[in-house]
Amino acid sequence: MADELSLKYNERDSAHANLTWKASCGPHSIAAACNLTLEQVRAALVDYKGWMSPTQITQALKNLKQPFALSQNLKTKQLCEGVNRIQWEGPWLNRGVPPQAAYRHTHYVAHFGGMVLCTACTPTQWIPVHLWQEHLRSQDPPWAYHITHYWRFSKRVSL
Repeated sequence: MADELSLKYNERDSAHANLTWKASCGPHSIAAACNLTLEQVRAALVDYKGWMSPTQITQALKNLKQPFALSQNLKTKQLCEGVNRIQWEGPWLNRGVPPQAAYRHTHYVAHFGGMVLCTACTPTQWIPVHLWQEHLRSQDPPWAYHITHYWRFSKRVSL
């Protein structure tokens, strides 16, 4: 599985992309899921400002000609094979709080075969799901979440 989940970018590429064009969790997750370099993903981004909405993820995948199935309006903890949009849980989800407040507390991860690529842990290494979950629980306070969207891929392909 490790060979299948190699990345086409390294720590230097990730740091450079973050510094020069603010590559965050969205571009990293797309690159990891689609087996691309960060620069290949950058070329597919439209109006990128350092963060990505679900619409921007969908458009980037279409621009990359990556076949996917989108599931949205979810509230599950089950990761899919592909890119997952995570909503961190907290007071920004309380009744009466403007919905825009929740948007600032989202994250994207890639997941394949029980392995996760998460920039909150490391942007350049796949880790087992159980270690990712342990990382979230080890935060003070622990990071609770649910998946709101996922872009499911039937398999990880190189474009």
